Amino acid sequence: MPRAPNKPDLHLVPPVTVVDPETDCDSASRPVIQAEPGAVHDLMDASESRATRIQRLQAEARELAMEDVAALDRLLVRAARAAGEVAAGGEVYPVGARELASRLVTDLHFKAETLRIILGRQV
Repeated sequence: MPRAPNKPDLHLVPPVTVVDPETDCDSASRPVIQAEPGAVHDLMDASESRATRIQRLQAEARELAMEDVAALDRLLVRAARAAGEVAAGGEVYPVGARELASRLVTDLHFKAETLRIILGRQV
């Protein structure tokens, strides 16, 4: 029978982490968390409950959504103004473009007004 080649004596060595005592960060600039084995740590701020945090984040999300809708309203008004300029531009603009722009002026103003009504209900 052939004999198995000699295998090297390999064993796992835990990695060595060099921690800067001034920053409590290792060499990869990650914070070093020193915990007791099996210890459970609450990662949330003790001063804010989960329910309070959820309510705060939902309020922030609603505020951001309202800002987006308000920005859309401003864009619609600007687009209506630009469409009005094309509609009133005379012979320089193609007939189809003037007609389309003329219809857009009315439609975009109506849509912007609808958004303002919706925003008024949300406040």
